[in-house]
Amino acid sequence: MLKRLAILLALACGLIAHADAQTYQSNIRITPTQGTTGLSVLETTDTSWSSFGTPTAIIGTQGVQNNLVGFLLNNAAPSTNALPVATAGYAKVSTNGNQAFGVYGLGELTATGGGVAIGSELTCRNNSGNAPDTALPPNEAIGTATSVCNGLQITAGGGNNSSIGLSFSSEAGSTKVFNTGIYLSPSSHAQFGIFVDAQTSGTQTSGVLQNNGNGINLQLGFTTNVNGLNTVFTVLNASSQSVFNLRQNGSGLFNQQTAPPAGGAATTGLMLSSTSGLGIYFGSGVPTVSAAQGSIYLRTDGTQNNRLYINTNGTTGWTAFATTS
Repeated sequence: MLKRLAILLALACGLIAHADAQTYQSNIRITPTQGTTGLSVLETTDTSWSSFGTPTAIIGTQGVQNNLVGFLLNNAAPSTNALPVATAGYAKVSTNGNQAFGVYGLGELTATGGGVAIGSELTCRNNSGNAPDTALPPNEAIGTATSVCNGLQITAGGGNNSSIGLSFSSEAGSTKVFNTGIYLSPSSHAQFGIFVDAQTSGTQTSGVLQNNGNGINLQLGFTTNVNGLNTVFTVLNASSQSVFNLRQNGSGLFNQQTAPPAGGAATTGLMLSSTSGLGIYFGSGVPTVSAAQGSIYLRTDGTQNNRLYINTNGTTGWTAFATTS
């Protein structure tokens, strides 16, 4: 307490210029010599913070007391065109080959008997009394009449594209990793766990899953065997109609929105192996589709001896299987 009082007295005696908040944007201004600490408020003898070098200002505490709180109440007139922030971090790189971090949070666990260290936690509380805006994306424009509460928002700007929106890796100089990169708890979402929207144009890839060959690229599971016909994986067309459906019992539905084409079609069917055109085709009438030798054709309007065909020459030659009925 005495130490804090001494600092406040020193500041009041001329180290700070204090003014009415309605008159000046900044109440406190400290201009230390470069390479020195202009403000030091410490209530702890732990010097772990010294790994960050000589900061311009250091505020430290211990126990269960919060160290530094940024608070903002936006009580401006409705639909005011302003974007105030409670706490802002700004970093700028003006010389080649250097780095800078706008915000850095470090959580370090040194307790040997257990504990929890969090580098950064972001929480959004919707206490508006209204259901959230469920549109994707929600209406975030100034003046919106919907309730939008986002936990984390990452944006890109400037005159060129940026590299990565969200990156997970080992700390520089460390080989340690996260046990799980991303985890969504059962209480994390009401509709979509992850939603990747479509670009308006271009040839972008929505998702890439890579593996070294010893693990599993993608595992789809369910916690309860509710119904074997329930969908595990589906592909929808632009009209939100399912064109491929994989079910819990392992069965699949293919070409669900495609009527059997007359004579078959090269664009419909189940393709097999690296051989071009080798697959299982379907259609009405005698097969005319060009396919690889050994391909199968299922005729939907066939009768005895012409319900099933096999390709015999690698083009449009098909021979029907003989059937007893």
